Amino acid sequence: MNVAILDNRFHIRPITRDELDAVLDVYRQCEDFLALGPVPVASMAMVLQDIELSRHEGGIFCGIYITDGKMIGVVDYIPHGFEGDPHLAHLSLLMIAAPFRWQGVGKAVVEAIEQEITKDARVTAILSGVQVNNLQAVQFWQKRGYRIVSGPTLMPDQTTAFGLRKDWTPVHADFSDNRTDAPLVMGKSLDADLRRFSQIIKDKSASICKNQRPISGDCVSSDKHGPRA
Repeated sequence: MNVAILDNRFHIRPITRDELDAVLDVYRQCEDFLALGPVPVASMAMVLQDIELSRHEGGIFCGIYITDGKMIGVVDYIPHGFEGDPHLAHLSLLMIAAPFRWQGVGKAVVEAIEQEITKDARVTAILSGVQVNNLQAVQFWQKRGYRIVSGPTLMPDQTTAFGLRKDWTPVHADFSDNRTDAPLVMGKSLDADLRRFSQIIKDKSASICKNQRPISGDCVSSDKHGPRA
């Protein structure tokens, strides 16, 4: 991905080595989000670990920039070949700095990344993950057409996560202004997912998830610091 211009407000591109301090600043402005996981304080070690993990998995770790060049967020995604399957992509991380949330940036970024991913005709599904204690993130991804397909699963880091999936068909590829939420596949409705989520939250066993970073609101990693929003 080179540059994606969105609404003439911002663009997305892979970060460069000399932008690590700017990435760390974004992480620090998202510590309310990091607090859902086991490491609530941002550090350069965390940034470098995430970038290296992205590289190892074939991901593209990008900055989100406004027109004056200031970085206001980060997004990390695997465009194809997730877990060796050429048909699968993965949206691994989305974080928007606090002053720029609730302005539609997260939604626009997800749509831009989806459009970039699906330029590869082999990709038929985009996967992600979200911690069960991040209700805002669960709702955000469901509104984008992602459905819960697995979990809650206890992860090695002791977080508990849902697996998310958006099957990509021509009906999903419409991003016109008149379009609302993409339909969910296999007859699994948003309401049904929310009821299931609510029941899980009520279960005391779900309390073990107070660790690690989720995915993917405007600060909704899939599951990099926790389940990789």
